[in-house]
Amino acid sequence: MRSARVVVGGVALLAALLPACSPDPQDAPLPDGVSALVDQGRMQRQDRGAFVRISNRSDRDLVVSDLVLTSSRSRAVVWTGTETVGAGYDTDVVVTIPRGRCGGTTRYTVTLTYRVGDDGERRSTLAVEDRYGAVTRVLDGDCARATLEGAARLDVGLPVEDGGALRIPITLTPRDRASAVRIVGYRPTPLVRPTRGSATDVAVGGAPVRADLVLEPARCDPHAIAEDKVGRLVPVEVSAPGLPDGTTFVLPLDRQRRTAILDYVRSACGLD
Repeated sequence: MRSARVVVGGVALLAALLPACSPDPQDAPLPDGVSALVDQGRMQRQDRGAFVRISNRSDRDLVVSDLVLTSSRSRAVVWTGTETVGAGYDTDVVVTIPRGRCGGTTRYTVTLTYRVGDDGERRSTLAVEDRYGAVTRVLDGDCARATLEGAARLDVGLPVEDGGALRIPITLTPRDRASAVRIVGYRPTPLVRPTRGSATDVAVGGAPVRADLVLEPARCDPHAIAEDKVGRLVPVEVSAPGLPDGTTFVLPLDRQRRTAILDYVRSACGLD
């Protein structure tokens, strides 16, 4: 399986990259046996990565030159290059998920520009499945964060050790006295888990309110800690009208705060 180079941008970028003298590709259905889906690998969560997997179960190679991924809840993602999907093989085109909007059912389409053998260039558009809902969860998280930040300013203080745990001070300053937004609570990661003292069911509205996160190690395996990639991406569950139950976004932590979490886990696990 191969990974392809990616360019992210609007549809206008695609047009700008095509030579002015190139004939428009012919619209056509995909060859039998060719399909696509969108998904996100676990390690891609830290940088909003995802991939479009092109599967070629036909008996001829497919040479892809352009790919446009569109969603009903975000701008288009454009990839250009040359990628051969051999007969009987899959190829992943890696993309970055654009910032998402709130919305209902999320639909995805992929438009491929490609050649089959010596045939002329073709263009095909197909609906694609978000196989496990991972990309949609990223867009839902964007909606949850925008909803919370529309109701209150979120300030994350510097972590401090507190009785053997790590407390991250969090203050919500409402923008409007009347709000139906709530922080339901924080969710565990492979590295840390919320413990006693973490905020739950915090209403946003009226006076500023504290919604601290208090953490303890979720595991002390040295290899897992050393290789951690997603353990400091702490989910915040938000409740608001129009948000699906259980919707979360990743607590915004800068490098200093993420480093403090890792240093605390190492110390609490006796790995200093």
